[in-house]
Amino acid sequence: MRSVMRLPKTLKGKVDQACQWAKSRWELVQAWVKRNPKRASVMGALTLLALAAFCIALILGVACEDVLLNLSMEIGGALLIYLLLERWLDKEEKEEEEFRSLVLMMGSPVRDEAVAAAHKLRHTDAWTNGSLHEADLAGARLSRAYLGEVVLIRANLALATLQGSTLGQANLAGSDINRADLRHTYLVNANMCGSNLAGAHLDEAQLRHSDLQGAILVGASLRKANLESAKLGRALIIETGENRTILDSDTVLPDGTRWSERRSLKEFGAMIDTNEDWLLWDLLRGRDSPDDSVLGKQ
Repeated sequence: MRSVMRLPKTLKGKVDQACQWAKSRWELVQAWVKRNPKRASVMGALTLLALAAFCIALILGVACEDVLLNLSMEIGGALLIYLLLERWLDKEEKEEEEFRSLVLMMGSPVRDEAVAAAHKLRHTDAWTNGSLHEADLAGARLSRAYLGEVVLIRANLALATLQGSTLGQANLAGSDINRADLRHTYLVNANMCGSNLAGAHLDEAQLRHSDLQGAILVGASLRKANLESAKLGRALIIETGENRTILDSDTVLPDGTRWSERRSLKEFGAMIDTNEDWLLWDLLRGRDSPDDSVLGKQ
């Protein structure tokens, strides 16, 4: 029978230590990769390029000394590129961290903090490139703030205070703006199609040429609001009862005339809902609107 060769205990112990050390280092590498996916991708790509150049040199029959020299140069060049990219990645990470911090501050219940953050964001690409998509600004105090042209698609602005703010040409499509304070707010040419404005205070708001198609206006107050040339197709309202959409004789309708009890927003494409047992208060608590098809214009 063949005898099984056994390692001396001292050597076996060193092998075990080496394996443990390698395992611990590998775990550190894995943890670093998880924390730094961008850096890991860059390092992996550069290493593969260096190895590819090495293999090509071997296949072409380049002398071993030349291959090793080329490999060292490739690795050195890769490291130099990595160091340059590292500085760029650090800058990107700092900007991303600053952006997240500003969005958090913009949703602050303290007006000075929220308005200051909005002012800083307005001077970045994030203001209009969709980076604020689904931003959580519930309860934010942004009264008298300039928010013109901001893109806040499907954002959470429930219970936000926007009284007297400027939101001209803002894109708020599909956003949850229920019970928000929008009194005296400038919303000319604003896109609010499919937004949940249930219970919102829109008294004396300027809504000329705004897009309210498919918006929920149940329980919203539109006293003295100006809706001239506004689009109301498929907007959901209630005309009677506790949760009715409130208009008065100073409310300007889309055709430029004043509202009266003989007039109805149904004339302008709004949908009249006479059944108030359709989970209205679920909408007021910030649930999704029943019809998202109008968001195709985002």
